[in-house]
Amino acid sequence: MSAAVLAGGLSRRMGTPKAMLRVPEHGPTMLERVVRVVRRCTNQVMLVGTRESVYPPEVTDVQHVFDAGAGPVGGLIAALRASDHPNVLVTGCDLPFLSEEVVRLVIERSVESGRGVCPSIPDATGSESLQPLLALYHRDDVEEITELFKAGEHSLVRIVEALNMAQLRVEKLIAIDAWQWSFFNVNTTADLDVARRHAALTERNDNDILE
Repeated sequence: MSAAVLAGGLSRRMGTPKAMLRVPEHGPTMLERVVRVVRRCTNQVMLVGTRESVYPPEVTDVQHVFDAGAGPVGGLIAALRASDHPNVLVTGCDLPFLSEEVVRLVIERSVESGRGVCPSIPDATGSESLQPLLALYHRDDVEEITELFKAGEHSLVRIVEALNMAQLRVEKLIAIDAWQWSFFNVNTTADLDVARRHAALTERNDNDILE
């Protein structure tokens, strides 16, 4: 099992590299937190970005994979081609509350189904929303994904739908992440404010890696 953390976005809405942001403000960077979690669950950690991407110096012992700056689908393709293992867990670098338990649930669902897995959670309207940036992909699908990308498909959600991946539905997640904070991603300064307020209110335990 490999993990690929996509960290090559331009962060246009944030205005600064998201991988360098800290939640809480004086805690570890978001990228550090994500890498710590996925390292506990996988055998290889890849950091996927461009040669111009900026990363915190604290993030070490990862394999750097370079894509062409072609968005998350380009990052996924680069990760699948670079992976040492047939299964690749893909996450974004901007998930400050990523839970190890949720990651392991995704992996377990893949083992049960023998397929790639994409979680599905309710969106603001109550409809189910696929979460392709916390999902498990199979390396054998890289050629199909590449062909879809070349044909103009740049949406990870539609890539997931085309691959007919297994879904991990919300009822499986409620017991360990009732409010789905593992899927909360920080795209804007407003999101960052929400994350910091949540971090300040969340009860800690001895194993909490927010600190």
